[in-house]
Amino acid sequence: MKVLIVEDSQLLRDRAVEELAGIVGKAAIIEAGSVNEARSQLLEHRPEIVILDLLLPDGYGLELFTTLRELRLPAQVVVMTSEPSEYLKRKALQLGARCFFDKMKDFDQVFISISEIVARIPADYSTTART
Repeated sequence: MKVLIVEDSQLLRDRAVEELAGIVGKAAIIEAGSVNEARSQLLEHRPEIVILDLLLPDGYGLELFTTLRELRLPAQVVVMTSEPSEYLKRKALQLGARCFFDKMKDFDQVFISISEIVARIPADYSTTART
């Protein structure tokens, strides 16, 4: 299982890596700090879970839903943003996000949700998702 963290703040990525290491192990964590970097990581690593910030230096995280569709990648997307408007929440959920969190208030809840998602993903998901 692989998790991609798409977050422009290195500090928040470091915190997320610490939290995720206990859930999926450090070897399964991939990082990206921009939309373009995330696209490359999606193509190369094909993660099962994506933690997605919406405000990135080179664009908007919602753009990555198009990339996921183009790659036919059935990743579970958990949005954590500092812009938790109802409009963005509705849009992210319409595009396929599984969860939507305000990263300033609900940072810990993100990883509770990731744990629940990991528990539901079959062990052979990585193999079957790519065939």
